[in-house]
Amino acid sequence: MNNKARIFSFVLCLVFCFTAVWGPAFGISTTSRVEITQNAQVVDSMTFQNVLVEAIYAPKENVSNYNSDTTYCCAALVKRFYSSVYGVTVYNLLSPTSTPLVTSGSFSAVSSPQVGDIVRFTNYTHWAIVKEIDKSGNITLLEQNVWSGNYALVERVIAAEERDSGDYTYFRYSDAVEAHVHAYKKKSAESHPHQYYMGCNGCGDIYHLDEYAVCMDCAQCYDSRYGDLADSTSADPTGSKVKVNGETVEFDAYNINGNNFFKLRDIAYTINDTDKKFSVGWNNSVKSVSMTSGASYKPNGTEMSSPGASTVTADITNAKLYLDKTQIYPLTYSVNNNNYVKLQDLARAMDFQVGYDSGSKTVTINTNESY
Repeated sequence: MNNKARIFSFVLCLVFCFTAVWGPAFGISTTSRVEITQNAQVVDSMTFQNVLVEAIYAPKENVSNYNSDTTYCCAALVKRFYSSVYGVTVYNLLSPTSTPLVTSGSFSAVSSPQVGDIVRFTNYTHWAIVKEIDKSGNITLLEQNVWSGNYALVERVIAAEERDSGDYTYFRYSDAVEAHVHAYKKKSAESHPHQYYMGCNGCGDIYHLDEYAVCMDCAQCYDSRYGDLADSTSADPTGSKVKVNGETVEFDAYNINGNNFFKLRDIAYTINDTDKKFSVGWNNSVKSVSMTSGASYKPNGTEMSSPGASTVTADITNAKLYLDKTQIYPLTYSVNNNNYVKLQDLARAMDFQVGYDSGSKTVTINTNESY
């Protein structure tokens, strides 16, 4: 065997041995690995726009849940990167189909990634940052929470030929927001306790179906502003009169945190002879309410009960509401085992007008006018 053959055999053996010990990590190659022995251990870093961002780890036994830890999970690195470089908060890094949202500016999917872009893995939930791209188009990642035993896998590489395989989606940040008509879609996870978060597809703008105007990361939801909505709260019988198309109607309605909530079936029953009528059904197997606009409401005997006389408990509910087979997200509470919907949200969804006369303390509902 000549020297060239010996060298080739030796290199081939090394490649085989390293592959057998480390193994391919989800179809992309691993440059090195680092044993994790201490908390906040820096295993990799990059400098972008003169800002240093580090990937850090801690021994697995020191972190209760690596996949959701706000310091060590994969999404935490992405958030730290954009907070350090641009001073913005990135969120909605929830699943293989989530689009990153941001408190200022926006993200857009791109076909040709650049250094600093976000990488979303499409076969499982994982997020990373593009650290380097060589002349051949191979992409080196900066990431966290990628393991081989007790070792962190560092500087994994997406080969140029795999870049467009469909296994990865790339997102680029822009601090410029173009003028456009907001197209709001639900952005929170199904398990999120605040089902009334909405986000614009085009710019990342957040729209809340309540009085709050600040978007918080999920880890911060249970602060003083949101905790009372996530847990039980008090519902007081509304002290306002209610007029529907000019006629006074007595509802079993409640005031919760300063907003009027009406039983969904009561509204459907009351406007059943108008152009804004809608049917209501309940699917117990999936815990969902189905509403069909233009369809006649069929009473079940629970409608228009006498108004409550005392304060009762209201619980936030994650029961799904569908209008014409499309899910909608009004703020909804369960009171006495009935769904009570924020009147303003329901009016927006069904496109009827609501108002309030502070002089006479009267809530007005007008189905002849649009929201």
